[in-house]
Amino acid sequence: MKTKARLAAMGKPTRSPDGKRSTGTRDRVRKFQLAADAIPGTEFDGMINSLLDALQMCGDSPTCSPPPSVDGVTERRAMGEHTLMQWGYVFAKEVERAIRPLGKHQIPTDYFYNLAKALEAWRKHRPEPGSADRLRQGLIQLCAGDGPFEVRDLMRGLEAMGFSADEDTRRLVYRQCRVLGFPIRGKPGHYRANPDKRPG
Repeated sequence: MKTKARLAAMGKPTRSPDGKRSTGTRDRVRKFQLAADAIPGTEFDGMINSLLDALQMCGDSPTCSPPPSVDGVTERRAMGEHTLMQWGYVFAKEVERAIRPLGKHQIPTDYFYNLAKALEAWRKHRPEPGSADRLRQGLIQLCAGDGPFEVRDLMRGLEAMGFSADEDTRRLVYRQCRVLGFPIRGKPGHYRANPDKRPG
């Protein structure tokens, strides 16, 4: 998936069971996956991730590692079953819409048609060699919470990940945070890795 297409996908809404735009942790997970070119970037990414996670929680996936305690197993399975019930209700409502006679100003639902295209995109998706964006992945990891985030803290975090703490990186941090929708505090300026060391 080309970088331009991945950036566009990061700004598009993805479906959630309540019909609202997916936000918070799930939204960051999706952005991280897009930065890694691990998913194709469809409007159903959130739903597909939720369903796959729910199957793992229910123990119906061979990749699911069992939790350490019986209580943990029960809680994990309950969370997975709740997610499956939520999406089951969404599917049922879409089936109802699909078979209901159309009124004068209604248009046929294309939900399942779009879902089929999204599933085909997931099935065919293969990350392009060298397409993973380590800087965006690092920023998504560091920008947990609502913000605003201090650029100095982000620079220190990136430096610990092996990035150069120079002006080019700092400019990229400002630019990419704006693209990713992460609020940052402060104005562009010179970054010093050691703020206590004064020039002179």
